[in-house]
Amino acid sequence: MQIKDIVLDQSDSYVIFDKLKKKPEEKDNSSPANWIVSVDKIAVDKTNFLFRDNNQPRIKGFDYGNIGIKDLAGSLKNIFYSSDSISGSVQMLTAKDHSGIFLKQLKGDFVYGNNGAEVKNLLLQTPKTIIRDYVKVTYPSLEAITKYPHLMTVDAHVKKSEIDMSDIAFFAPDLHQMDVMKPLMNKRFYIDGRISGRLDNLNIPNLEFKTLDKTHIIASAVIKGLPDIDKMDINLQLKKMVTGKKRSG
Repeated sequence: MQIKDIVLDQSDSYVIFDKLKKKPEEKDNSSPANWIVSVDKIAVDKTNFLFRDNNQPRIKGFDYGNIGIKDLAGSLKNIFYSSDSISGSVQMLTAKDHSGIFLKQLKGDFVYGNNGAEVKNLLLQTPKTIIRDYVKVTYPSLEAITKYPHLMTVDAHVKKSEIDMSDIAFFAPDLHQMDVMKPLMNKRFYIDGRISGRLDNLNIPNLEFKTLDKTHIIASAVIKGLPDIDKMDINLQLKKMVTGKKRSG
């Protein structure tokens, strides 16, 4: 199926899953529908979207089971969807979630499939954070990384990016409870570098790291053991380290 244009202008959409009673699993012998859809352009303006799964507990920060998007606007081009992949180009996207997250702009060319995802020309900006430029993750299958997340492979180029920890806290609110993280939760970091390798053996050949209090680090590192924090081991090679207090006035 080929569609030229889709326009969503000041529309409201709701998807709500009420609590379900557990039923015995039934074997499904039906064949999945193999839809193939391409869309030249999707234009969105002042659109609201609510997704709520009442089978999931509510969590702090960004709740994946309770998403409330307001003022969604932007455009996507060259969208392709099939049963095992989706791809396209986000020209510009802005939105607000009821958790407090404000996405000022999102751009990028993306591909998602059963064995990974890739985003090129990435630009993600909130009022406090800006992330560029390339991310690719691969894995044997979604089922495999659910049981064995260390099998995920990462290739990320983070260029001249600024990450504010208050934005990270929306997606990982438990960081506030970790003693080692508490001093960092009001910080903003400048990061430029590349990360590659399997999740349990990440290689960072060159990383530039700055904070607003004049800390400046250039280093390389190998991180082993993730995602198990208790098994994590970091081999850090410092090339440059400058630290100082931020001047006032």
